[in-house]
Amino acid sequence: MSKENHNPLGFKPKDFELKDGVITPKEGQKLFEKHLPEGISVKDVRALDEYKEEYTGSVIAVTGEMAIDHLKKNKDVDRVITKCRIINGEIKTVFNREDKSRNPKTGKAIIKHGRGRVSITTNLGKRKSIANAREHIGAMAEKAFG
Repeated sequence: MSKENHNPLGFKPKDFELKDGVITPKEGQKLFEKHLPEGISVKDVRALDEYKEEYTGSVIAVTGEMAIDHLKKNKDVDRVITKCRIINGEIKTVFNREDKSRNPKTGKAIIKHGRGRVSITTNLGKRKSIANAREHIGAMAEKAFG
């Protein structure tokens, strides 16, 4: 892998700051916004995010109803999993018949029905930039600490 490709957007250390062991873009830097591909605006990104949220909510609503119906009919089943592909990833939900937890303050048992997890996985394609950056940083770390 070419070392020239480890930082395709050309960020510089001066674009970031390190405080208390955490590195963040410098105050006022809008790196993500400044480096969007030509023809894609912040408004486009927000619209896509809103669509993903609405799409996910709709998937959860319908598949949740299906899961509850299935759990009612099948007393031996404790959970139903939904997997729904999206263009560059997947929405996965887990609907549990019962979700048992404890109130950390009182220690009292809490049982909620139909609760579960929702995760949205986004695939980044071939991840060449990420692989190149990791290889570059790995080589630097090996040289510095190895």
